[in-house]
Amino acid sequence: MRLHQKLRQRLCIRDFFRAVWVVMASLAVARGQAAQKGPAAEAKTSAPGLAFLVKEWFAFGSGCKASSKSGSRNLTIQNHPGDSLKAELALADLVLKIAAGGSGVRECAVRLTVETQPGYRIKDIGVKAHIQAKKVDTVQFRSRVLLLVGDRLIARREWDIAPLEFARYRNQGLFLAPGVQSELSLPQLPCGKAQIVGLDFTFEGLTHVGKEQSQTVNEESLLRMVPGLPTELEIFFEKCR
Repeated sequence: MRLHQKLRQRLCIRDFFRAVWVVMASLAVARGQAAQKGPAAEAKTSAPGLAFLVKEWFAFGSGCKASSKSGSRNLTIQNHPGDSLKAELALADLVLKIAAGGSGVRECAVRLTVETQPGYRIKDIGVKAHIQAKKVDTVQFRSRVLLLVGDRLIARREWDIAPLEFARYRNQGLFLAPGVQSELSLPQLPCGKAQIVGLDFTFEGLTHVGKEQSQTVNEESLLRMVPGLPTELEIFFEKCR
């Protein structure tokens, strides 16, 4: 069952945010490549000779607002010695609340500028997002997560909860990776060049008029990230041949 047409019209906001953040992150890449490289305070590997780091990041939308420049602690980064970088995103503000008879949309676009040293490139990316739903049986929920490199979509997952389907603080893990449950793929990326890695989150909710009312119809319905479980992003690198 499709969501209401008005909600669909509002989803054009997602495309607007995607364009804005790709431009802003591209400028950040250009600044990073032109500037003299110094110590990386946010992410630095302990493996000799390797340096994979997130230079800048942004999170913006109706469900989030943070950046590396704002001093936010919503992003923590850890480099694994050798070949990977792991980031954890705390998106506690990404919450969709639906009052009785209501509807709504919440969105969050995250962009990270990932740099590698010359001779290395991104080989693969994996993401695990943890989403929680609590709803009455007249509400339909849909959550969608997109994984991008630059403006190229490389993975997507959705979680739909139909009307009359029970959800009482129900948790769902969504795993995204190129080629997993999808025909989308990660192209071979150039060596030693900074890349923009993106995550787009969309939460939608709609009350269906005419469905049989339940005793809990006046309760507020809720769709959010699982409290205390950050979104996990792992980026794997390889040496160029």
